[in-house]
Amino acid sequence: MKTNKIIIVGSMMFLAIGIMFLTGYLRGVTVKAETGTRDKPIVFDDFIRFTTQKCVELGTMTDGVHKWVKRVPIEKDGTSLDWLIHGSSGRLCIGYKSGLEICDTGVAVADFMIKNGIIELKVAPSGMSDKKNAAYINYRASAIQSAAGSKMEGAYHVGVSPDWSKKEDVGLFFGKTKLISADVAESSKPADLHSLKVMFKENRHVVWIDGKKIIDFLDSSPERNKEGQVGFGGWYSCGYFDEFALYKVEDLEE
Repeated sequence: MKTNKIIIVGSMMFLAIGIMFLTGYLRGVTVKAETGTRDKPIVFDDFIRFTTQKCVELGTMTDGVHKWVKRVPIEKDGTSLDWLIHGSSGRLCIGYKSGLEICDTGVAVADFMIKNGIIELKVAPSGMSDKKNAAYINYRASAIQSAAGSKMEGAYHVGVSPDWSKKEDVGLFFGKTKLISADVAESSKPADLHSLKVMFKENRHVVWIDGKKIIDFLDSSPERNKEGQVGFGGWYSCGYFDEFALYKVEDLEE
């Protein structure tokens, strides 16, 4: 009888341990589904190579493989304003010049396409005293200019509003069409630093800012669910950026 009790107690302990492991596994699956588990980025640039104030040539990214393509305006005499986008003391500065056709300057990853992924970007302080860095992450773009430009047709865009007093602080767009927006805070200063993250998996688009999930959107247009180019930039703004990282999203189970 005593032996039977020991066996029963032992079995219950093993069962409890099994439940603990199963719970941990399921929790891990949930975390993977929500944020996209990854080991290291497939595209990465921390801009640390820029040790001076104005490096117009962007060179090869920190990952040692990829390069940036710029989207900048051209003067009437044909001069390309490459200097509007430059490395500066460990960050990337993206500016614009008023009165020209292109005011949504930015960069895109050259010779690279992806369908599902996670993009993380540090949105550093604005270079303008009266408004925030109107930063945009662009993805699934049908052309390189759409990947570097904000609100360009043929691409998804996640943008930070320069004014956080209108209840639409961060928006998800396809081209110029706003799909959904979110209120983050009553106000924010131009000098504030933010972390922006976007996960796109099939027809699902999730956006975090400063670690807080603010958008979880299912797009009902299946024709947009395809691979494309990626990049980031600004919208009528001048500001700094840091730590761009793009990760794969594995097949998710929810």
